[in-house]
Amino acid sequence: MALVRGTFCIDRWEAALVEVDANGEHAFSPYETPQGHAVRAVSRQGVVPQGYISRDQARRACLASGKRLCEEGEWMTACQGDEPHAFPYGDTREKGACNDSGTSPLRSVYRDSPET
Repeated sequence: MALVRGTFCIDRWEAALVEVDANGEHAFSPYETPQGHAVRAVSRQGVVPQGYISRDQARRACLASGKRLCEEGEWMTACQGDEPHAFPYGDTREKGACNDSGTSPLRSVYRDSPET
């Protein structure tokens, strides 16, 4: 966990999932949807983050780990860094530095989301 500007904490690494069953916990593929599986979110360095997950599935996985999803303002604050920047790496956009094609990914899923 990292303390962000002295106001809240956030996991240092994006969440991966572990499946919870009678035999304990084991890694869950980041390339599969967790639909129908009992999973919880874990934040571990060097692990591929979960890619095929809805907001509601992510919320449940976080709750199963005693965590919660960030609010939009928290996420933006954490992404800006200790000294607020437009991007995590500075104030000038570097093509290809982020996996965003210059458009907020929220716009492709939630059409009514504000531009960021």
